[in-house]
Amino acid sequence: MRVLYPLLLVMMVFGVLAAAPCAPHVVEKQVVPVRREIKVSLIGENLARKPKEGPSVQSMIDYWTRAMDREIGNKPDLVVLPEISDIWLGLSPQEKPIWLEQRGDAILKAFQAYAAAHRCYLVYPTYRSLGQGTYANTAIVIDRAGDVVGVYDKFQPTVRDLGNPAMTVRPGTRPLVLNTDFGRLGVMICFDLNFEGALDLYREAKPDVLVFPSYYDGGFFRQMWAASCESWVVASTVGRLAKSIVDPAGAQVCHEVAPVTTVTRTINTNARVIHWDFNDDKVAAAKAKYGATLEVANSGDTQLALLSSKSAGKPIDSILAEFGIESWRDYKARSSSARTDRVNQFLMDDLLHRYVDAGRIAGVVSVLSTDDYQEAYDCVGWADLENRVPMTPDTLFAVFSMTKTFTGAAIMCAIDEGKISLDDPVSKYLPEFADVKMKDGSVPRRPLTVRDLTSHVNGFRGGPRAVNRDIPIREVARMLAAQPLVTQPGEVFSYGTATIDAAAACLEVAVGKPYEAYLKEHILDPLGMKDTTFNPTPEQVTRLVKAYTSDDRPLKPAADGCAEQLRFPKAQRVYPVPGGGLFSTPRDMVRFSQMLAHHGEWKGTRLISRKTFDEVFAVKQTPKHILNPYTCGSWLYGDWFGHEGAMRTDQRANLKTGQSRVFFIQTENKAGSAFFQLKREWHQVADQIQGTSETAFGN
Repeated sequence: MRVLYPLLLVMMVFGVLAAAPCAPHVVEKQVVPVRREIKVSLIGENLARKPKEGPSVQSMIDYWTRAMDREIGNKPDLVVLPEISDIWLGLSPQEKPIWLEQRGDAILKAFQAYAAAHRCYLVYPTYRSLGQGTYANTAIVIDRAGDVVGVYDKFQPTVRDLGNPAMTVRPGTRPLVLNTDFGRLGVMICFDLNFEGALDLYREAKPDVLVFPSYYDGGFFRQMWAASCESWVVASTVGRLAKSIVDPAGAQVCHEVAPVTTVTRTINTNARVIHWDFNDDKVAAAKAKYGATLEVANSGDTQLALLSSKSAGKPIDSILAEFGIESWRDYKARSSSARTDRVNQFLMDDLLHRYVDAGRIAGVVSVLSTDDYQEAYDCVGWADLENRVPMTPDTLFAVFSMTKTFTGAAIMCAIDEGKISLDDPVSKYLPEFADVKMKDGSVPRRPLTVRDLTSHVNGFRGGPRAVNRDIPIREVARMLAAQPLVTQPGEVFSYGTATIDAAAACLEVAVGKPYEAYLKEHILDPLGMKDTTFNPTPEQVTRLVKAYTSDDRPLKPAADGCAEQLRFPKAQRVYPVPGGGLFSTPRDMVRFSQMLAHHGEWKGTRLISRKTFDEVFAVKQTPKHILNPYTCGSWLYGDWFGHEGAMRTDQRANLKTGQSRVFFIQTENKAGSAFFQLKREWHQVADQIQGTSETAFGN
C-alpha cells in the first residue's frame, strides 16, 4: 500500500483517474410509522487519524465498529455517526479523492451488515462521489434489514467546501424525511443548521426525529430547529463537541461533552407539543386518567409543554382528541388563520364601504368560499336605500344570465342519464327546427345541434324578451325556429337568451318533465337552494332588493327594462326563463358555486359525474376559430368558471383550487363607472385573499 497510494496520488494530480460514482441503491419500502419510545445512540468519536502505513479500509471499519460496540449493548433503535465519519484525519485535500476511490462502497457494506446484525437504523455520513470529480456531503440511512432506505445531500455546504478546487462539492436541493417503524426520520448536516431555507424545507416535511451529524456544536440553533419543526433533534458531533438531544418543545434533555464521546438515550416519538393557553384543565384531567403513562414536560419560559404517551397502544393524538387538547401546531394555525381572516375581513370591508359610503352604489354582498366550504360574507350598504333595509346573505336578487349556468348544469345531469347529447340535432326533440332556413331562404350547411344553442354559435339573432316572460318555453322555441339564421351554425358567436331557452325545451322533451321541475330535482333541492326560484313567494318578495343607478348624486331607482323583473305583483302569469329568469340569494348562490368548484360535487353529494363535468361542462364548447371561451351556459376564465347577470351579479368557481366567489349587487344593466371600478377591485382583493391568479374581469 506504501507504493500504491503515492502512485494513485500522481495519477489524480495529472487527471488520469476520475472517481467512480458511488450511488448506493435505495430500497423503497412501505413502512407504517408507529410513534413510540426508542433508544438513540450518538457516536461522536474524533475522526480516525491516518495511519503511518497508509489508509486502510478495514482499519476504518474497525475504528467505527469499536466505537459503536460501546453502545450496542443498550440495544439502540437508531445509531448516528458524525459528519463525513469515514475521512481520515490528516488527509490533504488532494488525498481525499484518492481515499474515496480506494474506499469504494466497502465501508457502506460493512455498516449495512452491522445494522442488519443488530437490528437498528444507522445513519452513515460520508462523501459521495457524483462522478466527473464532483462530490456530495452525504448522510446514508440504513434500516434494520441492512438496506439503504434514504440518501441526503447536505443542503448548505460551507463556502470553503463549495470553493475547494481539489473536490467540487455539489449542494443538495431537497430534504430527506422518510418513514421508519418509530416515526418520520429526517436528516440535516452541520452547516444546514444555520440557514432558514433548509429549516423551511423541514418544517414543511414534519419529521418526528431529526438527526444532526456535524463538525460543530450548533448551539441554540438545535433548539430553534427542534421547536420550529416540533421534532426531536439528535446531534452526533465529533470529539469534544457536545452529543446532545433536544425535545420537540425546544428543551435540551441531553448534553454530553468530553471525555464522553458516545451516549445512548431514550426518546419518545409518541409525543406532541402543546401551549398551555386553554389547555390547563384538560391536561390535568388527562393526567388524572392516565397517570404515569402520560408524561408532561414543561420547556420553561416558552409556555410550551411536551405531552408523551408511554403506552405503546395509546397514541398521544388519541389522548389529545379525547380531552380536546389542542396541539401547539394546531393552535398556531388557528391563531394565524384568525388573524388572516380578520385582516381579509377589513380588506374587503374597506373596499366595499369606500363605494357605499361615497354614495356611488347602494349596497353589495360579497361571499368568498374556501375549498372546504368555509364562507366569508361581507354585506355592506342597503337593499332598500329609502327605508334603510340592510343587505344580508338572504337578500333576494334577480340574477338574470347567471341562470344559464343552471340550465347547463341540468343538461349535464341529463347527459349523465343518457337522455341527451350536445351533438344531438335540435330537431330530434323539437321538430320545428328541421325546417329552419337561412335569411336568403337556403338550407343551412348542417343541422343545428344542442351544442349550437347552449354555446351561442347557432346563427340566430334576438328572440322573445326575457323580462316578465308570459309564454312557456316551448312557445319561445317555436318562435325562435320561425326566425331565419343570420349566419351558418358554428361560424359566429352571438350571445343570446332565447337559444338557451330552446335548449331547455330540448331538455324538457328528453327527460319527459318540465324544465323547472327537473332543475329543482337535480340541482336546487340537492344543494338546499330554498330561495332560488323563477317565481318568488310573497315572503321572498319582502326580501327582494331594489335596483339603483350607480354614480348618480343622489342614487336613483333603476328605470331600465331589466328593473321590471323586480316589480311585484305581476300583472300576468310569468313562465320560467332558462336563459335569464332566476331569483336567488348570496347564501344560495355560493352553494351552487361551490358545487361547480368541486367539479359537480357538494359536501359529499355528487350532482354531476366527474367525467361529464370535466370532459363536457368544463371544456370550451365554442369552435376552435371562435375565441369566446364559452361552454354549455357558462364562461371559462382560465381556472375560473362562471357567469354574470344583467343587473351585475356574478359568480365564479375555481376549478383548480376548489374556491369560489359570489358578487351580488343590483344596478341598471348599463351601470355607471362605479360598478365597473368596484367589480375590478373586488376581483383583485378576492385574488389577494384567496391567493389565486388573476381572473378575467368579464362584464
